[in-house]
Amino acid sequence: MITLSVVVPIRDGERFIADALTSLSRNARGDFEFIIVNDGSVDATGDIIDDFIGELPGLVVIRNPAPVGLADARNTGLSAATGRYVTYMDGDDWLAPGYLARLVEAIDGLGCDFVRVDHVQVEGRKRVVHRAPLARRGTVLAPATPSSPPTCARWWTTRTPGPACTGARWATCCTSPAPCTPPRTGRGSGGCTGRPPRSRWCRWRGCSTGAWCRGR
Repeated sequence: MITLSVVVPIRDGERFIADALTSLSRNARGDFEFIIVNDGSVDATGDIIDDFIGELPGLVVIRNPAPVGLADARNTGLSAATGRYVTYMDGDDWLAPGYLARLVEAIDGLGCDFVRVDHVQVEGRKRVVHRAPLARRGTVLAPATPSSPPTCARWWTTRTPGPACTGARWATCCTSPAPCTPPRTGRGSGGCTGRPPRSRWCRWRGCSTGAWCRGR
């Protein structure tokens, strides 16, 4: 029985895929499978993947004759997965030895449906740690506990444009599960045509900070 399926979509990743597969070989286990979806690569990606056949236990290779895109490539891998658990990895990522075993140990020990972990972004010699949204570790959250900040579906002005409005509107972010959309702007009385500085807009490109918009 397969415990964990790791789905790795890749397209034209000859610079990275060897490191990714090497890291998976250091995480291999008899009940793990590694599904590599070669999404129509035209460089040496396919040849490098073939070099790991016989060296990486549990390796499954799916080849798309033409690119279908990242989302569809992931779904292709998901359809082929047979594991009790599934995780994804990008073709330019790598994992520390024993990481996947600890991941399975954590989810089994906690008895939850999924786990989220911190990760390290690497650019050359630069390392940046990205933490999971909540500070608690090793804790199962109640279903009602927000695991991510609210998103914004629409914006509305809380001040009527008028003579006091000299280039920026005050706004508030409303909560909704819908994706964020940028604030609407328009010419109002008194020449109110602008918007507050973008940094004040709760980073509307996703509203990932969870901060409430305060106007300017």
